[in-house]
Amino acid sequence: MQLTWEEKYELAKEYYAKNGNLLIPRSYVVNNIRLGAWIATQRDFYKKGILSKDRIDLLEQINIAWTVLEKKRSSWNERYEMAKKYYKEHGNLLISQDYEIDGFQLGRWIHEQRQDKNNGILSSSHIDMLNDIKMVWNVQEYNWQLNYALAKKYYEEYHNLLIPKNYTVNNHSLGRWIATQKAAYRNNKITLEHQRLLENIGMIWNIDEYKWHLKYELAKKYYEEHQNLIIKDNKILEKWLSAQKTAYKKGKLSFQKIQLLENINMIWDLRDYHFKNSQIDTSNLKFKLQKLEKILNELLEQYSNDYKFNSQKDIHNIENEFILRLK
Repeated sequence: MQLTWEEKYELAKEYYAKNGNLLIPRSYVVNNIRLGAWIATQRDFYKKGILSKDRIDLLEQINIAWTVLEKKRSSWNERYEMAKKYYKEHGNLLISQDYEIDGFQLGRWIHEQRQDKNNGILSSSHIDMLNDIKMVWNVQEYNWQLNYALAKKYYEEYHNLLIPKNYTVNNHSLGRWIATQKAAYRNNKITLEHQRLLENIGMIWNIDEYKWHLKYELAKKYYEEHQNLIIKDNKILEKWLSAQKTAYKKGKLSFQKIQLLENINMIWDLRDYHFKNSQIDTSNLKFKLQKLEKILNELLEQYSNDYKFNSQKDIHNIENEFILRLK
């Protein structure tokens, strides 16, 4: 059955009421009527100037796009309205790429806008419109800043970022995120700005180094109180110092750590220490040596002319006298 122009227009009007546009593929058919081809014909008649004003007015009432440029503009605005509606309902445009609404891939469209902006082909007016509905242009940076804000709040409460890997807050795996930042730091894949921000809230990149310096501070405090590191009343600190000596002997202690420990008079070899610090009174050593020399000379003078002794007893007496005078 052949439909009149007006009847086909009613089909187009119904399509517009349902879909909000007349962006109909040429192959689109409804009720055995090639509605897509009919819309394309109206555009051709419009371009040739053979479409009556009444019909132009009717078609424009249902927002027909006469040119490709108009079609694109109309298409973008319609998709923007869908994004705006989503924003009003959810408060953000953080949509996964596979998100669809009414058969339209809104998530992919949002992703394409980000790509177009990065490539410099998104108009400033479109950028402004998307900014009005809080478009996040860099999702990765947005998520980083979101997790950083949670880490900062944790630090302000607990004064550290020693967070267990399975720790979550507000459905965010903060512990895992901290571990990811440490891995990025080790692999030189963290920006200087991110590194600075994390260090401002007490980020410890190497937990083993952190523990070492904690023990060092305890050793330093002990030294300041006792003026030595000969520890007998603190098994934990004594064990740690022993481990440093072992590492030193094996050449596994860094130069920086050796310097720090020697700044608080670390004793690497206790036997060597005792030998160097044995209690010897040297204040009058020279005088004693002179006295000893005098005694020896007297003994030599006394017995120099007598090499033969009357008995073993004489020898024993001389030895005793010599030892006595030495003392």
